[in-house]
Amino acid sequence: MSRQFTIALVILLAALNPLANNIYLPALAVMRQEFAVSAGEIQLTLSAFLGGAAVGQLFFGPLSDRLGRRPVLFLGLGLFVLVSAAAVFAESISSLVLYRLVQGVTGAASTVIARAIVRDCFPLQEARRVITLFGMAIGISPMAAPLIGGYLTTWVSWRATLAVLAGYGSMLMMLVFLRYGETRPATAAAFRLRAYPQLLRDRRFIVPALSLCSFHGALFAWVATAGLLLPAMTGLPASAVGWMLTLTVLGYIGGSFAAGRIAARMSGNAMIVLGASCTAGAGLALATTSWAGGGIGTVLGGAMLSAFGAGIGMGQAMVAAIDPFPEKAGTASALAGGMQFATAGFGGLLAGWVYDGTALPLGMVIAAFGSASLLAALYGRSGIRT
Repeated sequence: MSRQFTIALVILLAALNPLANNIYLPALAVMRQEFAVSAGEIQLTLSAFLGGAAVGQLFFGPLSDRLGRRPVLFLGLGLFVLVSAAAVFAESISSLVLYRLVQGVTGAASTVIARAIVRDCFPLQEARRVITLFGMAIGISPMAAPLIGGYLTTWVSWRATLAVLAGYGSMLMMLVFLRYGETRPATAAAFRLRAYPQLLRDRRFIVPALSLCSFHGALFAWVATAGLLLPAMTGLPASAVGWMLTLTVLGYIGGSFAAGRIAARMSGNAMIVLGASCTAGAGLALATTSWAGGGIGTVLGGAMLSAFGAGIGMGQAMVAAIDPFPEKAGTASALAGGMQFATAGFGGLLAGWVYDGTALPLGMVIAAFGSASLLAALYGRSGIRT
């Protein structure tokens, strides 16, 4: 495979989960009315997906180390397409939550193997640059997804968003089948159950993984709340809410772009510290301005700054967690990703529990996660290979 195709493939693979996370956010209020459920119950469809993704990565990552990236990736994508098609016809909130759980499990193969392919194909310094391109391009997925979802919900139905996911998964299957050649190193170690506790005891892994998790917790606190908060604050329809959600994704793309410009001059851990400082500061500003009576502009501004910080630091944290372990890149990627998605699910649930119709509790949750990421990076700055 050419370098260009490899980069394009990992970007398309990694975009699957952000697309699945974000495409029906503008429809949450509509879905809540259709199923006649509470805000917490409708947010379970988001947290179930993330919980499934966390578990799925723990399974598919080690399996790809053992059997190879290509067959495991093809299996995961095939199952994702099937469950996405079935979810279109969900008749109750409980069945939709179940479908979303399985969707998360199967879609995890795409995410975890995309990261392992980067480690397979690129040395550390180049991998850091690829990850920044990765982040910029992946930012397009959650930016485009709410737009697509908003218009599909307005013109067709929220169920059409799930059909789009099935179609995207089918396209990825075709690319993998026709163009992707195996990249698993010949020296890849077979998975052993003790590999996970070994990684969790290794400072080189756990410190950047904790920063990574906290970034994602902050991001998903916003994702899980915005679909309810923005309509409540503005009274606008799903299509307009989709446009507002894209503004915050611009912050993530901007952070990824900035990371690409400074990666050659700043260590990975220093970039994590910088990004976490932005996220923590954004949460504090969001809570303060909301308490003082700030409007929709301050909410979107705070969300954009938080996402900007994540764009700077998240990719660097993932590279730092995986790079010291080339012989088990799939396993390290799986554990880091599983922790990341589990924290994101917790962030979404926490934001839902404290949601009161204002941005104040959301800002406090974002500030807490940003501070946790910053503390982890500061603690580990002398011991992370960058």
